[in-house]
Amino acid sequence: MRLSYRCVCGLAALLMAGLAISAQQPGEVKDDAKFFKAATVNAVNTAIRDLDKKGIRLAVETYPTGPKEGADKLRAFSAWMEFLKENGVQPPPKDIVEKLKNLDSRARDEFFARWGNKRAKELGGSTILILLTNEPKHLEVTVTPEAEKKGFSAKDRAALARAMLEKLRNGQLDDAVLEAVSTLRKEFDAPAKN
Repeated sequence: MRLSYRCVCGLAALLMAGLAISAQQPGEVKDDAKFFKAATVNAVNTAIRDLDKKGIRLAVETYPTGPKEGADKLRAFSAWMEFLKENGVQPPPKDIVEKLKNLDSRARDEFFARWGNKRAKELGGSTILILLTNEPKHLEVTVTPEAEKKGFSAKDRAALARAMLEKLRNGQLDDAVLEAVSTLRKEFDAPAKN
């Protein structure tokens, strides 16, 4: 009886160790929005593994839409503004309208920043997350504090996002993510193997 108890404990310890190791392995591109060609996904997955060897966890995730609860709140706000307009409610002064419009985009940006931070935290460690949605069209680049400590600053994050946005606005989705990966490889000295 004692031997079987030890076996069970030993197996449980091995299982827990295996789960811990698998949780730390690099991921793959999550392209639920189907933005990228297969060759692009393969190239980015290779970069993810190479960067992981340098202690950086790169995550690229695409979604057809943002999370339902956030989209519902944004739709409700827009519907409320439309309702007021349709029912002849006196519009607020122009400067207030501009503030409301900015609040709407600011609230959306804040929502995506929170979502990016939550996902990066779930992924753990020195994570750089590139998050893209199709509806609404949005790019969020999130860098964990651990990744910042390894040399990827907020300024680097902003430059990466700007470069990606330029390509994305021109419909060059594959080029945008491949250039981002190239930039990260240079930053962390993880060159592509030819």
